[in-house]
Amino acid sequence: MDRLALSRLIGANIRKHRVQRDLSQEHLALESGIHPAYISKLERGEKCPTIDTLYRLAKSLGIPVYKLIDIDGDMDSISDTAYKIQKSISDLPPEKQNRVADLIDEIVNLIK
Repeated sequence: MDRLALSRLIGANIRKHRVQRDLSQEHLALESGIHPAYISKLERGEKCPTIDTLYRLAKSLGIPVYKLIDIDGDMDSISDTAYKIQKSISDLPPEKQNRVADLIDEIVNLIK
């Protein structure tokens, strides 16, 4: 996939999530600190966003970054689950996070 096609797919994802949340480009610009003209260019695929820009947009849209770069459209179900698990684990105290990591290691070793 070339850069232009990738930019257009990412732009379409930005627009889709913005529209789903009933936000104007101006409102998203205000929330993210990104100029509305630049958001317009992103959505049209004229610009390819940096990681920082993707992060700021995703945060303003209330979604994980991967939803903006999901060019195949198949990451949602698996990645949503993984994201929720990761978020839940990160909310645990460090000693419980370590225990969860140990349990995951045990499971991986059992599968091998």
